[in-house]
Parts: sequence; C-alpha cells; structure tokens
Amino acid sequence: MNSIENIKSRLMALCEEYEVFGDAPPNLYVSADLIEHGLIDSMTTVYIQEILHEHFSLDIPPELFVLELRTMDALAKYVHTAMPV
Repeated sequence: MNSIENIKSRLMALCEEYEVFGDAPPNLYVSADLIEHGLIDSMTTVYIQEILHEHFSLDIPPELFVLELRTMDALAKYVHTAMPV
C-alpha cells in the first residue's frame, strides 16, 4: 500500500511532468492553497482530474477541489483513502 508521502511525491512528479502548474516552483505548490494562490483554475482542475483518473483510477468530483482538495497534502490524503485496493 502506498503511503501518503509516496502518493504526494508521485502527484508532484506527475504535476511537473504534465506542467500542471506552469513555471511555478515546486516549493510554492507543495504547501500552498492552490486556488488562493492562483495555481489552479477550472481548466487545471479538469486536467488534474484526468491525470488522477489515468494514474490512480479515481474520479474526483470538481466541487471537491474547491471545497476540500485545495492543497497537495489534502489531495494526497484523499487519493490515499480513495484508491482502489
């Protein structure tokens, strides 16, 4: 089973690979509120959803990004608990 830190590292690597956050340095998006800092918008949310579906077999409702999954930590914890066994 993957630990939350392993999942977070994988998410970070995928975000860098797919250039999800553009030129933003990893130290910014690793702990920032992604919406508050303008790192994601509705299109980026859809892009992240596609990445999560492809790599983790998860379908995450868009409203969760706005309400709960606003940081990489929160996203990693969600993926950890929601991943199929």
